[in-house]
Amino acid sequence: MAFGSAVEVINLLIVSNDLEYISESDYLQLRSELERLTYSINHLSGKKPNK
Repeated sequence: MAFGSAVEVINLLIVSNDLEYISESDYLQLRSELERLTYSINHLSGKKPNK
C-alpha cells in the first residue's frame, strides 16, 4: 500500500511539473527523495527492484 501511494505521488509530481505548478529544480529534488523512499519500501518488504 505504501509503495502504491508513493507511485501516486510521483505521478502527481510529474503532472505538477508539466503544468508548471512546481519548478524543475523542486521536481527533481522531490523525485529524487521519492525514489529513495520507494527503494526503502521495497527493501523493507523484501522485494528486489528491477534495474
